[in-house]
Formats: sequence, structure tokens, C-alpha cells
Amino acid sequence: MSTAGRSPEGPVRRVVDVTGTRYAMWRCVACGEMGRLRRTLPSACPGCTAGTESLFYWAED
Repeated sequence: MSTAGRSPEGPVRRVVDVTGTRYAMWRCVACGEMGRLRRTLPSACPGCTAGTESLFYWAED
């Protein structure tokens, strides 16, 4: 289950499961850069400019 929240940076997607609240993030396979997931994955990693194919979804506590 997921819910939408608000923060000063804009809407944040929260993934909720039986263990509590987790924040939906993205992570780069090439450099390990992470960021909050807004609506979609970024078009490229801001850390190493790898394309979207190098990014994957990540749940962060």
C-alpha cells in the first residue's frame, strides 16, 4: 500500500507495509547515487549521467 505525503520539496511517495513507513527512492547501479522518487525515475543519474536503464526503485526506511 502506498500513500502520498507533502514536504517542502514537493510530494513524496511513502510505501507503507507491516513494518512501518518507507520512502520510495531510486538508486543508480553505476555510482550508487540515491534520490527521492517523485512521479517517475529521472531521465539520467545526476551523479554520473548514466541513463534511466541504470536506475532502479529502492525502499528506504
